[in-house]
Amino acid sequence: MVYQHLAACLGPDQPVYGIQSCALNDLTQEHTSIDNMAVEYTKVIRQHQPDGRYYLMGWSMGGVLAVSVAQELEQQGQKVAFVGLVDAFLISDNTPTFERDPLHELALVFGGTFVDAFMALDAVEQQGLRDELISLLTLERLRRIMVWGQERNLLSTEISVEFLQKQVNLTEIHEQLLRVHRAPQIQARLYVWWALDKLDGGLSRTNWSQYTTDASYTEIVDGNHFTVMRTPHIQTLAQRLQECLRAVRSSELKSQEN
Repeated sequence: MVYQHLAACLGPDQPVYGIQSCALNDLTQEHTSIDNMAVEYTKVIRQHQPDGRYYLMGWSMGGVLAVSVAQELEQQGQKVAFVGLVDAFLISDNTPTFERDPLHELALVFGGTFVDAFMALDAVEQQGLRDELISLLTLERLRRIMVWGQERNLLSTEISVEFLQKQVNLTEIHEQLLRVHRAPQIQARLYVWWALDKLDGGLSRTNWSQYTTDASYTEIVDGNHFTVMRTPHIQTLAQRLQECLRAVRSSELKSQEN
């Protein structure tokens, strides 16, 4: 769902194929590591397109996964022409957990609509909500923010606390997968976009240049971790992406002519 806005901005001339997480409906089906996930995603990709050149892109943990998928494809003798990362962070065992700020955890569950609504509050209201949530246990915290979101028409009245709890659990699973993951070094060039606005307690930006034997391109774009993938900021990101893709393809054509 998060990539729908991007696909719409790119238009019909640039098809976008997304791979659905197997844990969306059943957490027990989640892969045991990002490397295992990359193996399975590579199988899906090659079933659709047996041979490269491949153009990969991912937001957040999806960007980390894209690098591992690129490695898997390269090890199979395939050419990866483009790997794009949008606000993709590597974390380690000594990185503080999301518990340092309950709003960060909830933002991961509720996404951009929650962030937009929270940022619309004045500083006093923001701190008041944060202080209230910090004092609550996870389930109580979810109930409180669910009511808060429903009062602002951000959440359906049919959504359940149980569903939100599953989303929190999935977020925690993914955090643990990231903590034990060691990103590979790939041959493909990396194109990295970082959101300008950091959320409170945000992670330090990863130096992705050390994870490629080729060059890396980095740019800062407007928005935060969530809103960068939504209107209006996604239009700018899509434009920059299209420019990079055109440059890559132009370079490929020149190489073929020589």
